[in-house]
Amino acid sequence: NNINVTDKKLLVAASSGPDSMALLDMLRNLQDNAHFKLMAAHFNHQLRADSEEESKFLKKYCSENHVPLFIAKWPKEDQPKVGIEAAARHARYAFLTQMAKENNADYLLTAHHGDDLLENILLKFIRSGNPEEMNSLQMIGKMHGIKLLRPLLGYSKAELLQYNQEYQIDFVIDSTNQADETMRNRLRHHVVPLLKKENPALIRNALFFSQKMDELIDYVDEKNSAMGQLESFLNVAYRIKSEALSQLTEKERIFFWQRTIWQKYHRRVNENLGNFVVMEYQNYFYLYKKQNILEVRKQ
Repeated sequence: NNINVTDKKLLVAASSGPDSMALLDMLRNLQDNAHFKLMAAHFNHQLRADSEEESKFLKKYCSENHVPLFIAKWPKEDQPKVGIEAAARHARYAFLTQMAKENNADYLLTAHHGDDLLENILLKFIRSGNPEEMNSLQMIGKMHGIKLLRPLLGYSKAELLQYNQEYQIDFVIDSTNQADETMRNRLRHHVVPLLKKENPALIRNALFFSQKMDELIDYVDEKNSAMGQLESFLNVAYRIKSEALSQLTEKERIFFWQRTIWQKYHRRVNENLGNFVVMEYQNYFYLYKKQNILEVRKQ
């Protein structure tokens, strides 16, 4: 992707699992020749009895290999009883992006691989069928203002395990990945192996799907940008001149607002736009979240 990492700071999201340990070790071996600074960050969710062992394991590896390591724990009182998986992901990325900003990292790297990509496509296909959601795992992205890289999407889990075996890289197995309680695990254990039997090149096809979706989304975003720039209004809304959208059909307008909500608020919404409102007033369209307007009225 023509990304120059010379003299850059790379922060790796490390879990101590086989995937992130493979990525961390690959980068460590590349560090001297590629001339970048390598750092690691670990978020202890405190959801399993062996979570402390993961932290100790990473401390040992990073200490022996002179890799700066940042660790944080998710306080028990902050953990919800419902929707804990989504909350854990939100808390983890909040910590990772905060560490990236505090340490002036140029890139945050995660160890998502081709099997993760395939599982994500299947998972989102089952849950929503939204092509954009199915393509949410990308090689290059951005989160909370930090550039996000996933350099292993073209490689399978088996290849990473082979790397660990060849270079004798130890790792910790997450016991929750073995259970069938989540849909992702059921797909991983039962569905994906059957699909791979039908076509061993399934990982390659998943990557091809993702790349073609990227091209289509870039094309749509280019068309959306031609409509004109939205401007911030009172820090609670975005607006655009009505005439800019005058040539769009109703369906095209809905799609325009869906893309805008994703870009401005990082939220996927259906045709009713979820918790967002579009209002036309004095030759402008205004986009805002319902609670934002309520907060302004209270003030």
